[in-house]
Amino acid sequence: SGKSSRKAPCESNTSNEIMEGGQQHPEQALPVDRDERIRIRRTQLEELLESHNGYQEFFRRWFQSQWPSEYNRIEEDNPAALKITDKYTARPVMPRDTEYEDMKARTLIEKAVYSSSCDDDETQGTEQMLDFAASPATFWSSAGFVEPNVCQSLVFRLRKPNIIINKVAIKIYRAHYQPGQPIYPAQFVRFGVGHSPQNVTFSNNFRMLRMSTPQVFDLEKENLGMGSYLVVVLTGMLQTQISDDLFYIALENISCTGYEVPEMYAIQAIENMAMHPSRNSGMSHNVVEELCKMYPDVIQSMASQHGQEKGRNL
Repeated sequence: SGKSSRKAPCESNTSNEIMEGGQQHPEQALPVDRDERIRIRRTQLEELLESHNGYQEFFRRWFQSQWPSEYNRIEEDNPAALKITDKYTARPVMPRDTEYEDMKARTLIEKAVYSSSCDDDETQGTEQMLDFAASPATFWSSAGFVEPNVCQSLVFRLRKPNIIINKVAIKIYRAHYQPGQPIYPAQFVRFGVGHSPQNVTFSNNFRMLRMSTPQVFDLEKENLGMGSYLVVVLTGMLQTQISDDLFYIALENISCTGYEVPEMYAIQAIENMAMHPSRNSGMSHNVVEELCKMYPDVIQSMASQHGQEKGRNL
């Protein structure tokens, strides 16, 4: 039959490997190392396909599925080997460190309210990032983009109206079901806090680490002020998905910690700022501005009282 008369793949006397006169083609003298032989064969096939545009895209994706480590994965950071000196780079949470678990347990995020894009609203929305107990892990994914220079915005509502955030933890999603188990990080991220998503004070850009280990962003020195919303802006996409060759960002979890400013302390800070503007009230200027917006009746009362006292002193 035709099937039994075919030469086995390992036999060497094929038309591709024998020139006229029975001599072996010099380009077919392949090295003994298997990986090197595969690399050479792939290169030869890719060169052959250059003149066959109709099949080129199909074979390119087939190569990606066979060798995902070369075609589909970015170079990941090794958390154990990182020596971070830049204050605007995230820091990894080591496996035995309880910081990430503590932040998830005490997170101040109440609800996810907005994302600038989503790959699947039902299964990959922003609310999936707040389900810490899901197994397998849930995640938010952006839509796919042809170009990597894209910004994505996420908005979360906080549990209290006057929160000061000092840390945010993010875990990048690793797609274990895809060839090569790729991760989908952003290049940079910045955070904003305010009493509405449209009016927030933003941090500097932080470099996001390229790893699925949880990473923490320290915001205590960013003077973000206070508010009831957290805005996350992700800039730059790094990973393409093998099925469509589009760029994505995918995050598994997000949590944040900080503290609520009690109303009495807020009023006292406003009074100190109004009566003694040259003194340090112990709070950043952004926080004081937010407090003034939250308690306008207190400001009006103090202004009236200050005017009466100034009149008596004249």
